Amino acid sequence: MGVCIGDITGKGMPAAMLMANLQATFRSQGLIHEDCARCLQGTNDMLYRSTEATKFATFFYGILDTQNSTICFANGGHDAPLLFRKNNSPQELKATGLLLGIMTDTNYSEEQITLEPNDILTLYTDGITEAMNPKGELFGTNRFIEIIKHNQERSAQEILDLVLQDIRSHANEAAQS
Repeated sequence: MGVCIGDITGKGMPAAMLMANLQATFRSQGLIHEDCARCLQGTNDMLYRSTEATKFATFFYGILDTQNSTICFANGGHDAPLLFRKNNSPQELKATGLLLGIMTDTNYSEEQITLEPNDILTLYTDGITEAMNPKGELFGTNRFIEIIKHNQERSAQEILDLVLQDIRSHANEAAQS
């Protein structure tokens, strides 16, 4: 099963168009390339050739093998997903590469990890960690991590609901940044 998350420069209609371009490009590359790194390389090259120099995206792509309990992944400049294991500090999934669309012929690394029962893998964007309150204070990565650490026994949906509830409380009616 493929899992991905991305973020685009800008807001509004231009950003929506770029995301649509990224989604279509990524889908086509996923049909051509079986491994994550090659898929990101192809996506990057096509995005670079079809967008302005000021437009780019961050993107994480993983392939989850449910039979072997593994995930292989590559990352194009996106916030590193966090893996929470029982009684351990969260581990960042750090396979890295440049943002997509910045330059052509970029190499991306691919890694694979084994997942254990009750692991929690979180994929998120900076919209979570950079949510601001009326005083301009960020929600922050540490606060995000603490919510998950203290609720690891809960379901994924319950954890998601708690994160979103805490962000809304933190933002306290501030405009979305």
